[in-house]
Amino acid sequence: MIVLAAYEVGLSVETTRKLFRRDVFERCGFFARWEGERARLLKHFAEYGLDIAPCFAQWSRGEAFMYSVNHPKIRCIHDIAGSFLKRLGVEPIVSGIKPVDDFLNGACYPVYPEIAEAFGTQGSYLFKLPDEYRLISLERFVELSFAAYSRLPPRSIQVESTFRARYDHVKTVVVEAAR
Repeated sequence: MIVLAAYEVGLSVETTRKLFRRDVFERCGFFARWEGERARLLKHFAEYGLDIAPCFAQWSRGEAFMYSVNHPKIRCIHDIAGSFLKRLGVEPIVSGIKPVDDFLNGACYPVYPEIAEAFGTQGSYLFKLPDEYRLISLERFVELSFAAYSRLPPRSIQVESTFRARYDHVKTVVVEAAR
């Protein structure tokens, strides 16, 4: 959201890179999202008769358990499948062997160090491009994002309605922080 907002208001790559800091994250509300998102996810699974709270507690310890906002690591999917099998009365086989993690082929976004620290995990500013097994820096991510955006007609990027209010808030923060 920060990169798109910065691009839309005409900031440079370097100015955009400098927006990746704790005070901007706080003003964007990034630190305040954890509990609400956690509760929403647990409630959603509970609506289908699955209690994933114990799994979620395990996922939350140590390294990040998501590759992006909607792509969990395979251990999460494996645990959810096991919970589902148990709900059906089938005891899952416990072998320690997990399926191939195809989401790793896609883009992987880091948990920024300032945010990771607040939640007791490790963070970075290294991004993984889709279909490649190499990492790029935050600076390169911003450059590539700006290049991709520049190939599109002005104002053609539409933020999904469920994220629009959050995006508008981030955009306001970006404008104020860049002054």
